[in-house]
Amino acid sequence: MRIPQWARSVRFRLSLLYSSVLFVIASMVVGAIYVGLRRALSEPSEAAVLVQPGIVRIGDIYVEPVNLGWAKPGAYNIKVAYGFIAPTGKFDEDGTETTTTDYWGHEFTFATTRALGQTKLWQLSVNTNWEFHQKKRHEDVKVGNNMTLEYGVGKTIVKNQGKQLIQVGAVGYAEFQLTDDSGSDVSAFNRGNQDHAFGLGGEFGVIWPVSKFNFLVRVIPEFGVRSRTQGLTFVVAAGKSF
Repeated sequence: MRIPQWARSVRFRLSLLYSSVLFVIASMVVGAIYVGLRRALSEPSEAAVLVQPGIVRIGDIYVEPVNLGWAKPGAYNIKVAYGFIAPTGKFDEDGTETTTTDYWGHEFTFATTRALGQTKLWQLSVNTNWEFHQKKRHEDVKVGNNMTLEYGVGKTIVKNQGKQLIQVGAVGYAEFQLTDDSGSDVSAFNRGNQDHAFGLGGEFGVIWPVSKFNFLVRVIPEFGVRSRTQGLTFVVAAGKSF
């Protein structure tokens, strides 16, 4: 089998070596964090909850130690990531002060963004998240695994000779429960009912490259919801790069 020319280049080999080293280091770090949190949470204590009643309640912690990306400028971006949710929040038997999912969760992400058209001002993005859940710590319940598909298509409008970039587009998602909830404590409502939800809406953003500031508004109403509450996602975000 003949190795392609690009795979024999020094740049490719260095990139492969660099990525491999980072992956090994990240694996060691995530393993240490995972084992440490699991031991700390094996005997829940109020000290790990950090809750001040009536003011702030700390929920679960999400850690994403592996986030790898490949990019071809002006063409596409590819992302592969792994993260986990540690049930560090508070569990309340009455449910009135619960701030935790009460289970460990693992999430794998695969995403890509593609630039379209001759000017590359159109973008198409697809993102998938695969969630795998472990059994709850305080109940005989194992929540079914989930898959979420997020997508979007938009256009960048250049203003003031590139000093202002306006982004408009359509965004949406589809969320599916892949396996049934299991365990003796599963409610009658959830037993045998796999939930799903769909959302479709719009997004508007402005980027000021010179000042390195950006602003975003996103609205996504839900529809076709089954076995869960239906709502609307409203996001307002602002960022500043340094």
